[in-house]
Amino acid sequence: MATRLSPNMITTLFLAATLQSLTPAESKSLTYLREEEKLALDVYTELGKTYNMRIFTNIAKAEQRHTDSIKSLLVEFKLPDPAATTKPGEFKDKELQNLYTSLVTKGKKSLNDALNVGATIEDKDIFDLTKSIKETKNEKLLTTMTQLLNGSKNHMRAFYGQLKNRNIEYKPQYITKQELESILGD
Repeated sequence: MATRLSPNMITTLFLAATLQSLTPAESKSLTYLREEEKLALDVYTELGKTYNMRIFTNIAKAEQRHTDSIKSLLVEFKLPDPAATTKPGEFKDKELQNLYTSLVTKGKKSLNDALNVGATIEDKDIFDLTKSIKETKNEKLLTTMTQLLNGSKNHMRAFYGQLKNRNIEYKPQYITKQELESILGD
């Protein structure tokens, strides 16, 4: 005699089958991306105070959405949030802490330096997100990371355009020149 499944049992089985746990690499990547997105938010917020330019305030708002989307994934997958108890400009990851300090210091030297800092942040984000996308199989992470990558590409185009308008050439530090050209051509 066949067992008849109720609609609730079918839903439960479906959800159990579709909910994937994360690999250690995916967990590490997600945790790192949370702080990396926070770094972008914190730097742009600080530079926005210094240079009252719309590019910093608008992109800071987008970075807030980015960091919130990563935070929601950390909650969903029951991972610790490295940014939960940190103030703006504070990071658990020592490399990100040092990067924040150096980027803000450089960005406060001049508006041109600040715009170059913005392009550098997006350059690093694009590099790290591309790497993370290649290393994950989880559909939910892939969707979120792809959206963040598209946002970072838009931000790169904005900073690059500002630099170009000032006759300053941005040289990529993380992605290749060909990758940058592809992004600018999109």
